[in-house]
Amino acid sequence: MLTNRVNPARKWQMTVVLLFFVSFAHAQNTAGGLQLLVEQIKLIANILFVGAIIWAAIRTVIAFAGGSPTAMRNVLYTIIIALFWFGFNYFVEDIASSLGGVGAGQYGGQ
Repeated sequence: MLTNRVNPARKWQMTVVLLFFVSFAHAQNTAGGLQLLVEQIKLIANILFVGAIIWAAIRTVIAFAGGSPTAMRNVLYTIIIALFWFGFNYFVEDIASSLGGVGAGQYGGQ
């Protein structure tokens, strides 16, 4: 007579295998969510930097056109904002590549 009983050791093996796949799926979901979050933060920061550079450039042109003594200071502010923007993007890409990604927001670590 054949019975449909499964060996208890086999049950535990299957349970561990299934739990591994479930945790692997959750890890993939979390990594995808973090990738989306990083992309959104980078997009917002880049929009803010572009807006600041445009604002500083307009103030610089107005200062030079009006003969303002603060014109050179406005040029310096524009250059500093552009350097911060470059530094931010370089820093984000450097962190992403050190975590195993090919570029910013592309985390592919193990």
